[in-house]
Amino acid sequence: MILRQSSFRHLSLVGLSLAIFLGCAVTDRFPQRRAASLSPYPVIETHIPVPGSGGLVAVVIDSATHAALSVEMDQYAADVRHDLGADVRVLSEDWHSPQAVRESLRALLGRGLVGAVLVGQVPATYFYAQLAGPQLDKVPSDFYYMELERDLALGEDQVFEPPVASASLLPDIWVGRLKPAKEGQAGLEQLRQYFRRNHDFRTGRMRYVPQMLVVDDITASADPLDSASASSVDVRELGSRSGLYPPGNVISPSVMRRQDRSAPDLRRMLRSPYELALLSHHGSPTTQEFGGAILTSSKIEEFAPQPAFYLIWSCSNGDFTSQDYLAGAYLFGGRGLAVLAPTVPVFGNAESVLPLLWPLSLGATLGESYRYRGFLTPIALLGDPTLRLRRPPSRAPRIVLQPTEVDFGTVAPTTADGEAMPLGAQTGETGVVIRVTNTGTAPLVFSRVPSIAHVFFNGEWATGATATPVSFSTPSQIPPGASDSLVFSFTPTQPGQYAGFIGLYTNDPQAILVTIPFRGTGQGN
Repeated sequence: MILRQSSFRHLSLVGLSLAIFLGCAVTDRFPQRRAASLSPYPVIETHIPVPGSGGLVAVVIDSATHAALSVEMDQYAADVRHDLGADVRVLSEDWHSPQAVRESLRALLGRGLVGAVLVGQVPATYFYAQLAGPQLDKVPSDFYYMELERDLALGEDQVFEPPVASASLLPDIWVGRLKPAKEGQAGLEQLRQYFRRNHDFRTGRMRYVPQMLVVDDITASADPLDSASASSVDVRELGSRSGLYPPGNVISPSVMRRQDRSAPDLRRMLRSPYELALLSHHGSPTTQEFGGAILTSSKIEEFAPQPAFYLIWSCSNGDFTSQDYLAGAYLFGGRGLAVLAPTVPVFGNAESVLPLLWPLSLGATLGESYRYRGFLTPIALLGDPTLRLRRPPSRAPRIVLQPTEVDFGTVAPTTADGEAMPLGAQTGETGVVIRVTNTGTAPLVFSRVPSIAHVFFNGEWATGATATPVSFSTPSQIPPGASDSLVFSFTPTQPGQYAGFIGLYTNDPQAILVTIPFRGTGQGN
């Protein structure tokens, strides 16, 4: 048995360095979900289902847009029914308030609602977060429409108060937004052309090259060799670690000094119809920096970019509340179908996108992949969330855990020299073992996507030394019909109560993200 040792860390939003860490709760609506008796919080999802087939999809659209695009919307609803086997409910009104939208979605929860597509002029909502410095920033977010079971108060300025103390990982539904970058008839024409392109993609009349383009303008340094050594490993491994592309299908343009890059260079990079493009730039809601050039939305539209799907790591490019928002130029200006982009200033690296890509490799929809990214997130899914990049595999593993939760008991905190005290007599070892059985028809793999966790110390979010009390090791692979072990170790650093869960990514399409509740006590004097 080959073990891979990991020590999870307290993650910030979307794996990026942000000074936000907020949670959300879910309820037990799906039979696969399981309440965790060990947690001091009400519900934890142990096996999170993939409602990529079946369920109910709501299309929320303002009445004026619906009247102008009735033919396109009828075709779109038929496409979603055909591709996902889902029921589609079109909710068409003059949406004057976010509360009205949310209540309409909440009314559908009991009917199997799995996601919503917001089309046209659907009200935006915000939350306040500390991004940089002491001030609070107003962050656009569709989380208000995703977390439906819990009560979220909304102020007059459309700002909601997000849940803070939660031991749950995912919101109730996924949400994607199709907000035109233009106003009036120009915006309606953007949507009309988008839905026609969407239908052509679904029916095979619009094809893309099964490759991923990676354009990293941020880590390009003055020394080409330094830049290559800093980023080439991440780029080479990105395709295989995500499960989407072999190494040869991840295309990273030859490294040049950043100050030598120009707008025509980016235009050439975007000329080919890549399936997926990862773009990392400095930016703002309406601009993107490439080399020494500042590119506006209109300039990107002139490029007529050819890729289908985009992951854009560029400050605030996904802020759909801004007219001519930059992500809209990629979505509507060429052959785009969906864009994932932050609504706030952020920074990250190639590893940050892996939790978004891994579910796609297993047949999850864009919406489900977005939802797997977890709790309150300042990334917007712009485009159609019901699209897939891959079909679900015909042969798949099935994971079974026994037990499904971990109780470490009472353990002495680490000593002054950093050595951990023994875990106690309940196991006779320095760890707790969970037996993992693969009842499926293909090998079970624990993904190289970084694990995630929520950790609470004495009922509050754990920070500093208290944020990483658990380490674990996973098997490299479990054949069909075989079993192996997950081994967990608990190393408290202070006396007190620890609780939360660990989230592990697997290649089981029905349990892409498996969460394991835990609790333990650091022994006091």
